[in-house]
Amino acid sequence: YGSGVRKLALNDAVRRIVGVALASTVGAAGYACGGHDLLALPSLDTGVSDAGTVTKDAADSGFGDEATFACETPLPSILEQLTPVTPVDYIELRNQEWAFGASRPQGAAMASVASGTPCATAANHAACLGALAALTPTSAIDGWLAAEPPGGPSADAWVRQIVVYSRGDEVGALRTADAVAAFLGTIDSLAEARLVLQAHEERLVCTTVPSGSGYRRNADGSWELLIVGTTCGGFIPYRSRYVVAKDGTTTLVAKDQSVSTAICGRRPEGLSTAGIADGAVRDLAAHFACSAHLEAASVIAFRRLELELRRFGAPASFATRAKRARADEINHARDTARLARRFGGVVPAVEVAPMSPRDLFGFALENAVEGAVRETYGALVAAFQAERAAPELRPLLRRIARDEARHAALAHDIDRWVQPRLSADERARLAAARVAALDELRAAITTEPPDSVVRIAGVPTASEARILLDGLDREILAAA
Repeated sequence: YGSGVRKLALNDAVRRIVGVALASTVGAAGYACGGHDLLALPSLDTGVSDAGTVTKDAADSGFGDEATFACETPLPSILEQLTPVTPVDYIELRNQEWAFGASRPQGAAMASVASGTPCATAANHAACLGALAALTPTSAIDGWLAAEPPGGPSADAWVRQIVVYSRGDEVGALRTADAVAAFLGTIDSLAEARLVLQAHEERLVCTTVPSGSGYRRNADGSWELLIVGTTCGGFIPYRSRYVVAKDGTTTLVAKDQSVSTAICGRRPEGLSTAGIADGAVRDLAAHFACSAHLEAASVIAFRRLELELRRFGAPASFATRAKRARADEINHARDTARLARRFGGVVPAVEVAPMSPRDLFGFALENAVEGAVRETYGALVAAFQAERAAPELRPLLRRIARDEARHAALAHDIDRWVQPRLSADERARLAAARVAALDELRAAITTEPPDSVVRIAGVPTASEARILLDGLDREILAAA
């Protein structure tokens, strides 16, 4: 296929698949909220969650024994009962606020909580205090994500956190969970288990809503913590179960969250999921906040794609198309963020680790999963939404759908270009990765999305999503 032929073939397949999915709903043409004024749409939400029902029961999902976890309020300070391998005079959780997209911090670093006396046993007290004050998170990805900026959550700012300490004239900073674990040595108290987990960007807060949280000590000396929280701007509830071993090794043993059928977009390698549950929604605000987050992440993904296409000697037109796709995603991120704010949502900051060099197969593998499968499914969902959403949203969604179909066509053209340059074994591994990505999507779309998200945003129901995914497998991937 030439790129134009491939784009035309993909668009024809999109129309066929979306048509079948739309026809599966009786009266689909009148299913959206026709006649609603967009300015009035936020009033349709009552603020009461209408999250979909998780298909697994509690025992199957790893939470059947949550009653065995205790949580006594108020929890003591996280810095109490710490016993570092080498004692310290002072220890502090230090926060630094960053503006979205900025290369410099916003405001001064500040203490979240502290214990002890700074530089209490230092021979050169002034020098020690100066060195201690200079320790801050040095970038927007240094340390770990704190709960919220000083003064409350913001759509345009977030906070990084590190541990700082003084020991005689020595001052130091702990910027990773591994560093925290090594500093503490044997994890022998709840406070130490909590601090290690916090460095993994999870915090224990005693709560019974929407479910219970807590902790327990296991017979082998490890600590088990049941975390309940929210992601994606505070709208999406989740619970996670972690084991913190005596050596500080932390293992996620179960996670439970509602997942919608609107999973789409090309994600860059190293994208942090700390601030968002991929594709999970409770209401319109969360839906558009998640969409805006993924659109913004795609901006980075297409910039990297452009650079790698040039590095691997792909046709120049591919890099040009990737550059155009990046511009599209900037517009998509802006427009969906505006909708998220309209409905009261907060878009989580996009955090992406620095890119690691990779070979041609690594590049092809990401394109197969993120482009040929996920991005193409996203194009199908966008086209479906453009026909089924509230009339006031359709012009924007149609523009997004056209762009996403073009991006998906690029992914398939890249796949066709790169395949002959791989070994037989690598091509087989690529095929297996596409199957695994499809299976992952199938597992993720078993939960019905909230009614308001279906009616207004046009997101497909679980049965419609299965039709879209089956069509992707049958008419697009099989023909590639």
